[in-house]
Parts: sequence; C-alpha cells; structure tokens
Amino acid sequence: MDFWPTAALAAAPRLQIAACLAGQSRSTQELATLLGLSQSVISRHLRQMTQAGLRTARRDGYCVLYSLDPTRLDQISAAIADIAAPDN
Repeated sequence: MDFWPTAALAAAPRLQIAACLAGQSRSTQELATLLGLSQSVISRHLRQMTQAGLRTARRDGYCVLYSLDPTRLDQISAAIADIAAPDN
C-alpha cells in the first residue's frame, strides 16, 4: 500500500464515495450521477482507494461494480481502536 488507509478517506470526494458504497456495489456511472462528479474524477479517487486497499471490484457484464472491502475496514477500525485505547 502506498499510504495509510485513513489518508485515502481524508479527501471529501473519497469519503462521499465510501458513503455511497456502504452496503452496496456501484459503478463509476452510478457514483458520478449520485455525487455530481465526472467519471474520470470518480475513477481517480477509486484508484487511490484501491492503493489503500479500501475497495474491491467485480465485473458484471460490461460494467465494473465497486464496493468497500469489509475485511480491510475491520482492520482499520481495530487499528484506530488500539491507538485510541488508554494505556493500561
């Protein structure tokens, strides 16, 4: 991974994409329509989320559907909990 996964969510568009992908898979076209951004902007942000291991993709005919990687999100959540835990 090129950078810490939380950095991938630091930009507002990537956070919005993550919110749109919560619980469901979507194409770049769907994300572009929902967020009012171009498909190229969506693709660029999805690429950064890929580098951080935050999303998965699967082909459905001619369309690629993107979703959040729940395993990776659990790992990030656990790491943040460890950081935030008071020393014993």
